[in-house]
Amino acid sequence: MLEQNTGKLFGAQAYSKKSGMLLKNVENIIESLQNTFANTISTYKVEPGDTQYELSGWPVPPPTRRQLFADSIVGSDLFDFDEGPNTLSAFDALTGGQYKQEIFAVGLQEFLEEIFFDYFQDYAFTCMLENSFCWILFHKGREWLPVRSYAIEILKLFPNPIGKAYPDAESFIEDFSIFTKKLLCSRGICSLKARPKAAEVTTGLYLIKGSDAFYSLVQGVNG
Repeated sequence: MLEQNTGKLFGAQAYSKKSGMLLKNVENIIESLQNTFANTISTYKVEPGDTQYELSGWPVPPPTRRQLFADSIVGSDLFDFDEGPNTLSAFDALTGGQYKQEIFAVGLQEFLEEIFFDYFQDYAFTCMLENSFCWILFHKGREWLPVRSYAIEILKLFPNPIGKAYPDAESFIEDFSIFTKKLLCSRGICSLKARPKAAEVTTGLYLIKGSDAFYSLVQGVNG
């Protein structure tokens, strides 16, 4: 069993020895708690046709860590940033100098955050999307992957707030796909493998990966 707040395995046998409780009784309690948790926590059920787009091989943050995803990425405890001259040069080159003044005026973290805020606007919801996307992109963004995969993993992390804003999951996937192509790719956060067709944008089936500028800015993650 995983401790639901930390994501660590709960040692039933060790707890039995420490507490003096029979192992069978400990296991029965664990099973009962698992059933209760499964019946009360909201989850996103991935549609059968979408299981092929689920991602593996990245550290899924446990619930206690996810609480931090509702905070601003500026000064975030989640990421280690480097806003040095090499990073600024990388963004400047990728965007053709279009956003140089804006980047120097507010800084790269604020520049990144404003991309999300200008589109999604709601504070906690926007922070959650921004942190989630950057977290997954840091770990999986060296591969060409469909935007749909990112949207599905974010839905799995935060089904409640997304479900309130987008009662239909497909509408979230489409909107996030449009946002990624229109803003994240044009501002040097990620790269397009090829110019997507309209249908690929609607479904999120075009491929992206993290840009060199992104990896220059985000040096690491914590947790």
